[in-house]
Amino acid sequence: MIQPRFDSADDFFEGLAFVQEDARYGWIDTQGKFVIAAPDGCDLASRFSEGLAAYRVGGRWGYIDRQGRVVVPAIYDKAEDFSEGLACVCVGAGRSNPGKFGFIDKKGLWVIKPQFVGASSFSEGVACVEIGKNCVVTGTAFINKRGIVVINLQHQKGGPYYEPQSFSGGVAAVNMLWLDPRSPDGLRRAGGFINKEGDFVLKAQWQDVSSFSEGFAVVQNQRGSTSFVDGTGKVVGKVRGVGSRFSEGLASVRVGHHWGYIDRQMKFVVHPDRQSNQRQGLLNEAMDFSGGLARVHIGGQRIGSWHGWFGGAWYYMNQEGKLVRRICRDDDE
Repeated sequence: MIQPRFDSADDFFEGLAFVQEDARYGWIDTQGKFVIAAPDGCDLASRFSEGLAAYRVGGRWGYIDRQGRVVVPAIYDKAEDFSEGLACVCVGAGRSNPGKFGFIDKKGLWVIKPQFVGASSFSEGVACVEIGKNCVVTGTAFINKRGIVVINLQHQKGGPYYEPQSFSGGVAAVNMLWLDPRSPDGLRRAGGFINKEGDFVLKAQWQDVSSFSEGFAVVQNQRGSTSFVDGTGKVVGKVRGVGSRFSEGLASVRVGHHWGYIDRQMKFVVHPDRQSNQRQGLLNEAMDFSGGLARVHIGGQRIGSWHGWFGGAWYYMNQEGKLVRRICRDDDE
């Protein structure tokens, strides 16, 4: 096992991961070798997506290519990954002003001018945006690449308040909230899936839903149990704890305070129980797989009843459940 050398490390994507080693920032390959240096003054960056990565210098964001060249200068208050040729960025943000969101191309030119209270990346030709005035969100919508609203989800007084997610597999997960004084937290929830006409193709029958990934979506019923459903809404598997999306054929599942991974047959390939993981320790955190590796946290002490941990270390783990590289100690981060 290689001893930890990084102060922090992110997940791999497109074969690279952003890391910090002392005062050095940059991207490493799966062998742990620095292959791209971050720009001078950079203290934070995102993963590479479509050949570019967002980087931060002096509190502002820009974009760098895989040759280490700055292609868009750091002039934005916020910057998301490129997706389908466009990136969501924010300008005009201040202490009491969240700014306005719009979309740029890979040359930094505005394609959709900043006008939204919030926005997410494009997926399957549309992007989810928040519409409002004076920092107050009045509705959510999906826009096309010309900035035209194609699905309008207008909030209503008392509900529903819409919380849509990005499209995946032709549908988008939509969670809805209503004010309900009879509920312990004052809210009633329901979630389902809409098509690109804005119609529910899987009705709002669950308490919470998440986007489809690799053919499955994670849903939670009104009693709090978690299931995986296919595109017809059919339950293909249930878990005792909390589940996350599939990535590269595996999905992380938390049972109690620890995580494991299940395959598409809903069988554990990495178990969350002590007996099966006693040689390498239990997984306190388990991230998505990318490029055959997932970032996991092992060791340390649990902080009260919260699912946080003090101490321990981060590792990269392969799909057979073997730890292949120790990244950093938790107190390094």
